[in-house]
Amino acid sequence: QVQSTSLFVNTSQKMWTYKISKQGTIRCQYNQMRDITPQYIVYNRTFLHNEQRRSIILQGEFHVRHRNLMDVYAIDLGSRLIGTETLLYMAKNASCGVVMIHPTGNGVTYYELRVRNAYIDTVPDRHCGRHFRRVAGSGIFTYRPDCKNMTIPRK
Repeated sequence: QVQSTSLFVNTSQKMWTYKISKQGTIRCQYNQMRDITPQYIVYNRTFLHNEQRRSIILQGEFHVRHRNLMDVYAIDLGSRLIGTETLLYMAKNASCGVVMIHPTGNGVTYYELRVRNAYIDTVPDRHCGRHFRRVAGSGIFTYRPDCKNMTIPRK
């Protein structure tokens, strides 16, 4: 059954990247919705890169025909298309989901297990974990409990 990306991202909670299938220097990454319509979502993506806090503004455009697809544009970069996200699996209560990310250009496709903030302190729904393992293998934890403290905006 096709999952609805707009349903999955429509939350005022932080959406944490719990696990990722590629090596990298990013951790403590979350998306935070700013605005949503039936056509698109505008959100902040905040993360630590080499222990420096960064935040970028993204816009996701929902596909009409393929409800599990979303084109992602970087508003800071003149609304440049940076990739397409496909929601492969979503827990029944939308607590977590598995997303396939296909970067624009010749970037390598990778996977993320994303978890809503209300559920981040418990083990994600086992079906989410199982689905992630099936498509991505073991993956790398990008979330740790100390992430919650580290991403508080500096005064």
